[in-house]
Amino acid sequence: MKLVIDAGHGGYDSGAVGNGLVEKNLTLQIARRVRDILTVNYPITIKMTRDSDVFISLSERANIANAFGADYFISFHINSGGGTGFESYIYNALSNSSTAYAKQQKMHTAVNPVLTKYGLRDRGAKKENYAVLRETAMDAILTETAFIDTTFDANLLKNPQFIEDLSQAYANGIAAIFGVAPNPQPPNPQPTPQTKGIAYILGKNVNLRNGPSTTSAVIRQLNPPESYLVYINENGWLNLGGNQWVYNDPSYIKYTQY
Repeated sequence: MKLVIDAGHGGYDSGAVGNGLVEKNLTLQIARRVRDILTVNYPITIKMTRDSDVFISLSERANIANAFGADYFISFHINSGGGTGFESYIYNALSNSSTAYAKQQKMHTAVNPVLTKYGLRDRGAKKENYAVLRETAMDAILTETAFIDTTFDANLLKNPQFIEDLSQAYANGIAAIFGVAPNPQPPNPQPTPQTKGIAYILGKNVNLRNGPSTTSAVIRQLNPPESYLVYINENGWLNLGGNQWVYNDPSYIKYTQY
């Protein structure tokens, strides 16, 4: 099973902006987290249309998915225009009896508990003639997560626990769409780690490494206004989950302990 994850906008195309947030950064943050959750827990092969701050045209995004032979395509976006809530889209030429519509309903079912938890409205499963929905050869969905220019919604987007819960819900929805069970767990699985606090990224191009050392390989670079849950605070290093570490330097990291 193959999935393409599309982080909307990128590069000189910032997407919507508001309340100190930029859409292209949020979509990439969500896309990466969904990818990481799925990679660890499900037998799904994943390709990202972008994994850095680069511009990719809409048609090129669709071409990436088509060339990959994806079974499903999901594009993450953040809404704007003064509203509130979550909504999703499939191609408007598809009927309610289509497989894409059935999968869209599964995604809303997965996301709705998070919306209820945070008091965010479900604006519905909709249809539109968007290029990434029209030009992809497989079933596809485009999601609009909250409104960047509405204070209530923006405060949720600034909350790393909301981003984590939502990313988990997206992953659950994708797993339901594929009809796959989680990967087998070890006989004595370790308990779920408890979070210690939140790391707010203040500086640009902060190195995220695969170990707590400056000699560890750089996984990618973090940028404001990203924020992450912290699971370990050890010897000046913050663990952001799994083998993801960032150095706790107050000149580019603001660490808030619970």
